[in-house]
Amino acid sequence: GAGTPVFLDQTNDRVGIGTTSPSAPTEIVATSSGAATDLLHLRNNATATSTGSTIKFVNSTSGNSNSGSAEITATRTGTNTGDLIFSTSNSSATITEAMRIDSSGKVYIGTSTDSGNLLTIHGSDAAAIFQSSTTGTGSSNGFTIGNNGAVNSFLWNYENGVMQFATNNTERMRIDSSGNVLISHTSTHSPISDGGEGISLMA
Repeated sequence: GAGTPVFLDQTNDRVGIGTTSPSAPTEIVATSSGAATDLLHLRNNATATSTGSTIKFVNSTSGNSNSGSAEITATRTGTNTGDLIFSTSNSSATITEAMRIDSSGKVYIGTSTDSGNLLTIHGSDAAAIFQSSTTGTGSSNGFTIGNNGAVNSFLWNYENGVMQFATNNTERMRIDSSGNVLISHTSTHSPISDGGEGISLMA
């Protein structure tokens, strides 16, 4: 056909599709300015539920090894629906599902069971942590929210800062770094109440 559909670079052991100068073992090139274009199709020629197509990333001298490997799988979940599954290798070199995005855009981490929420995090210590360039990046830095593995939940600020609570784009309450609860104002004054300026519950 026209152009260069497949090019074999025997000197560098590379294959180019749509290019004569592949920069990786396999490179696919197309031009579609201002729009996305299909570059690769992987098709499992079946339609039953749970039919899937997998890309496996192997980091081993053995091509069949799961050690240090990971997978991305598109799996059919219904007549027209499909989920995208991300799997990783555990300490036993077993590939297990780590995260899933379902057909409605919900994200599941540590589970594949729909909780009815946009994001579900499941595990023995299911928590999310938020950090910035000033908090540090360790396990005891930033702000975390989650479940302690039993029936208790927590909001935890590791930093010497405040926790703010707002509605209608306006702060209504805060807990300062000393443990004082301030309602409708942002600095401590007389305990309990002070003539309409808000309430302070002093630690």
